[in-house]
Amino acid sequence: MKWIGALSVLLLVVAGLLTMRVLTLRDDAAFARNDAEQLTPEPLGLRAAYQTLRSEGHRVALQPPGSDRPPDPQFAWWIMQAGPQWFESADGKVPVMLRFIQRGGTVVLIPEEAVIPIPGEEGAQPDAPLDAFFARLGLDVRIVAFEPQSPDEGEEDDDDGAAEVEAPHDGAYTLAVSGDEAPFTHVATVETSWGNYFDGESLLKANIRLHSDGFPLVAEFHIGKGTLVLVAESTYFENEFIDRAENKSLLLALATQYSRGGIQFHPTR
Repeated sequence: MKWIGALSVLLLVVAGLLTMRVLTLRDDAAFARNDAEQLTPEPLGLRAAYQTLRSEGHRVALQPPGSDRPPDPQFAWWIMQAGPQWFESADGKVPVMLRFIQRGGTVVLIPEEAVIPIPGEEGAQPDAPLDAFFARLGLDVRIVAFEPQSPDEGEEDDDDGAAEVEAPHDGAYTLAVSGDEAPFTHVATVETSWGNYFDGESLLKANIRLHSDGFPLVAEFHIGKGTLVLVAESTYFENEFIDRAENKSLLLALATQYSRGGIQFHPTR
């Protein structure tokens, strides 16, 4: 009867190989297909970012709408324009994300600009769901908005240490930035319609890949066998801003550093 056991093992191996082959073919088809038409060309859309990545030779697959299922860890999972509602459902998302990262996956999480209230806005309170999301990941991290500064206010920070940027020109703020190691060192400025940065104790154990005058814009954390990359906001890569200053250069730097075997592009809007 030993042959029955050997046959069972063989069948399981064959079934596993067939499953892997089917998944490989499915992945290859997704990366080969151009799904740009599924993304909006409106100013806040991400069609241009998706097309830019493809045109520069990066393997990009668009995640099916409504799906929060991560890819195989051999691929990078880019979660784009995560907004307040996305963070509110952290109970279901955090365990999935953690398992993916701990297995060796790479997540690039890029919240939308409006994920936090504008400072000084009536009734504005700290975003509890956002804080809870990072806490469940084991991180003391917050997203903070730069405060606008008119030219006659000088260049010093406020007494409370809040970061400031000059008043916008043509509806945009230009931030002078510095990168840590290639491929981020060649990015000198980015433009945004408001401007967010990261704060929190956990940044002390992160690799800060990009910052503006010391205020972190791209932070890299190692969790288990994998990597979590936090980008301060998605505005840099939206259709309206992707061609401004060096926003496109930042997108391509992220892709060079964090694309693995291909990028599963997951717009959450």
